[in-house]
Amino acid sequence: MAKMGRPRKEINFAEFERLMMLLPTASETASFFDVSTDTLERAIKRQYGKEATFAVVQKRFGEKTKISLRRNMMRMSAKNASMAIWLSKNILGFRDQPYLTEEEVMLDGVMIVPDDSEDEGDETV
Repeated sequence: MAKMGRPRKEINFAEFERLMMLLPTASETASFFDVSTDTLERAIKRQYGKEATFAVVQKRFGEKTKISLRRNMMRMSAKNASMAIWLSKNILGFRDQPYLTEEEVMLDGVMIVPDDSEDEGDETV
């Protein structure tokens, strides 16, 4: 007996893998290939194995994008002070330290800030 139903929609997986480097959503990818997200998920399982999902495949191919972005950001930081500062904060953990005024004192790691209220008898801790 012959199979019933419409023919299977084919996805060009070389094109799919290039598209994944742009980190699209499943909906955007399905729209690009003119299929439903369910059809896309089934095609992914056929191509990459039963355990594969869109998220897993996207992560795998999207890692190349992260490497490329990081490389470009490092290059930019040599000529762009803002990029160098951003990278130093995000990669090296640097942070802006607020300057203490004369009234602010550090006591055992706790910042003591004087109360500016007019009420002399009302103490807040």
